[in-house]
Amino acid sequence: MLQNIYQFDKWNKVLEEFQLKPVKSQWTKIMKESPPSGYGGGESEEHKKLKEYVAKHPQVLNLPRSIGKGQIEYGFPSADAVDVLFIHGLKWIGVEVKAKNSPDEDIARGIYQCIKYCALIQAQQMVEQKSPNAEAVLVIEGKFPKNLIGLKNTLGIKVIDSVVVK
Repeated sequence: MLQNIYQFDKWNKVLEEFQLKPVKSQWTKIMKESPPSGYGGGESEEHKKLKEYVAKHPQVLNLPRSIGKGQIEYGFPSADAVDVLFIHGLKWIGVEVKAKNSPDEDIARGIYQCIKYCALIQAQQMVEQKSPNAEAVLVIEGKFPKNLIGLKNTLGIKVIDSVVVK
């Protein structure tokens, strides 16, 4: 898994052996420049349309159409809500969506939201006495930013990009 490569803890020794310097990460800078959550005054019309489209089209996630519409704004006891939740057999799939007008900082935030939603889904499954079997996916309308590929891979987040809302 690519995530294991990014999390390898001896990269500094490998680089030292080949007399190379590590590449500085831009992710921390991107997140520090990012406005706090809730900034911007609410959900855009583009975000709502993408969320509704994904909920009605599970095939965007390579899920069978037969599972039906996903639940929009599925709420957790923590007062968090995932944009869309699909239940496919024993597996629950949370979806965070980012519209085409989302800046890189918002997409980076979406990567972290996927981690949170996966943990919350697993907790909900355990409370309901179900085996924890969860996944969280980031779906974006635009092209995934190249400067965030390393962050996505380090954290092991599945991203589906270039989704066209019809």
